[in-house]
This record gives sequence, structure tokens and C-alpha cells, in this order.
Amino acid sequence: MALYEFFSKDIYDLSNINGQIIKDNLNIIHWNKLVDFMKDRNKNKNFIGNIIKKDNFTPLVPAHKYVLKIQNIKFFEIDDDNIYIFSRDHTENKYCLYLFCRNLYSADKIVVVRIYLSSDTVLCPNFYDDINSWIEVQSIEL
Repeated sequence: MALYEFFSKDIYDLSNINGQIIKDNLNIIHWNKLVDFMKDRNKNKNFIGNIIKKDNFTPLVPAHKYVLKIQNIKFFEIDDDNIYIFSRDHTENKYCLYLFCRNLYSADKIVVVRIYLSSDTVLCPNFYDDINSWIEVQSIEL
């Protein structure tokens, strides 16, 4: 498979994710393996590791915002279409972030993107919501 550039602004103005598509034809039947990993990071590690070519990785959690310097990271929720995997590349001594996205280009495929991290990166749980719930400030009525 040829590698393609990915720019989330082309499909969703409320995020800013730039990266490289490393796989665009992962069958949707594997989505539950990814969800299981997000709930328990010991499940399906070999499956995910074979895709991203890493041995040491975890689900992205809010605490990672300090090392990644990305604001507004939240925990994965079951109805999210985007799953983020955090890894540290020990050979290059840098952090890596991967996006697994369902329903992006095809309803039966998962797209995998290695994200190019920058201070302008804005993540989101879904590319089709009216708001980006990771950055939208909730108003509180008193």
C-alpha cells in the first residue's frame, strides 16, 4: 500500500491532525479489538503492535497532554469513532501518536494514521459531530 498524507482539516474544521496514513484497509470487524484495548491495555497488544510496528504503547489518556504538549485530551468513550494510541519511540527518543478511525472513507474499513505532532495539533473523538467535544467549553447554569 502506498502511504498518503492525512489532513483532518480537509474533512472536519474543528480538529487539526496532520499525519501519514499507514493503513487504509483494516477491516471494520477488528474495531472491537481496538475498543477492548482501550478498556484494558493488556488486551490485543500483538494485534495493534503488528499494525503500528511498536512494542510499547498505551491508550491515549488525559495525562499524556503534558508530554505531548497537546491540550484537551479526554478518555475514550464507547461511541467515539477515533481511537488514539500513544507510544514512545526509544530509537529516536520521541513520542508517537496513532489514530485509528472508523467510518472515515468507508463504512467497512478502519484508517490508521501516524500523527505528526505539533503545537497546533487538535484532536477530536469524531469527525462528524457538530462540535468537537474535546475542546467545546460547556456552559454551566447557576
